[in-house]
Amino acid sequence: MYGSTDAAIIFGRGLFGEPKKQATVGLNRQGTKMRGWVERHGTRLIGIKADLTNDVGPAKVGGKNFNIKAVPATKGDGPEDDAILALAEFENDLKLNWTGQGSCTLCAGSLDPLDEIEVKEVLGASYFEGDMDSHARSIARISAADYLPYYYGRLDDWSLLNTEDALKSLWSSAQELAWGRKNDLRQRGELLPLIER
Repeated sequence: MYGSTDAAIIFGRGLFGEPKKQATVGLNRQGTKMRGWVERHGTRLIGIKADLTNDVGPAKVGGKNFNIKAVPATKGDGPEDDAILALAEFENDLKLNWTGQGSCTLCAGSLDPLDEIEVKEVLGASYFEGDMDSHARSIARISAADYLPYYYGRLDDWSLLNTEDALKSLWSSAQELAWGRKNDLRQRGELLPLIER
């Protein structure tokens, strides 16, 4: 799940255990036509187009989902403790509720291989606005050892960010700049006596 604000990510991941990641999310509307997208680390991951021609009208709908909540260990070597299976329940009071046809494109980012998900058919598209009342509760525990492989699957692969090489490159550039500045100052120092004569 992608979120564009700290509040959405902290609330969803911290309280409910939702697998949220920060991204840029956009939505444009012109009449019945809508476009939406998700971008992360400069890559557009999701593109959605919809033609929403059916006004369903206000509605009250509810739903439930399950999430697994796990807190990272302070040492960074897996979860701190057992994972929690959480049940989240939602009650939505929809003020706007439009449906229609749509299309979806999934692309790959270095940390988000969404292109591996095959979209065989889009059954429809919907857009709604309203108020949501949500709450969650813990219903079971999963041992940290049993959950460990799935825990790492929820995290970004930091080795793909290659921060060490980026820092080495930055350090090398800084050294070259400093060396060039030092040589420049030394040359100016050698020329100064000649200019003063």
